[in-house]
Amino acid sequence: MEIKMNSIYFKIFKRSFLLTTFIIAIAGCGSSSSNSLTANNGTGSITAKLSWGSPNAITTAKTLYKAPDGVARIQIVVLDSNRFSLGSGDFAASLGAGTVDNIPVGSGYYVEVRGLDSKSVMIYENIVKNVTINVGVNDLGVIKMAPITTANPLGGSYTMPFDLKLTSSVPATIYYTTNGDDPTTSSRRETGTNQLTFSIYSSPTTVKFFSFINYSTREVTKTEIYRKL
Repeated sequence: MEIKMNSIYFKIFKRSFLLTTFIIAIAGCGSSSSNSLTANNGTGSITAKLSWGSPNAITTAKTLYKAPDGVARIQIVVLDSNRFSLGSGDFAASLGAGTVDNIPVGSGYYVEVRGLDSKSVMIYENIVKNVTINVGVNDLGVIKMAPITTANPLGGSYTMPFDLKLTSSVPATIYYTTNGDDPTTSSRRETGTNQLTFSIYSSPTTVKFFSFINYSTREVTKTEIYRKL
């Protein structure tokens, strides 16, 4: 009786062992196939040349291919559609261009280009959207760098009236509206400075603004909404 029971246990163990081995083999094949597919997609690189407006020639349409004073380094970051970094490069501003290698092939990417000062503070930027990376070199052409305008305080609820300060990262013309309309170069402005202050009285107030050096260097419009506390 004992010998018979041992024989039964051995058969059960053998079948379990064979089944486990089969499952592991299948899983291993799937993993290998997936890794091979990813590897076969390949990688590419991006390259771009940068253009800058001249802070000393605000009313002209002059374009510079040399970084203006104050810009020490250039940073190029490639992001996927979920804004996850796929690769980046850091370059001396004097180069005027940059290349980032080993970017996975794909589409719908973002390329953020940042002009940093000597303390790594971003004072110029631009974002290129819907970039497709193919195997090989992908030339993005000329990317126009723009100053950065910030609002203090940011949109939110406050005791009114209060003063709102708009500050540009470099001397520029700041255009703005307070009625929700998109500002243009015919809107109210502060010329040749990097800061302006005005009061917010009513709720809600939608402030839209951008900095402008020349038509080659125009910031994307930003929006802040203010409400009475």
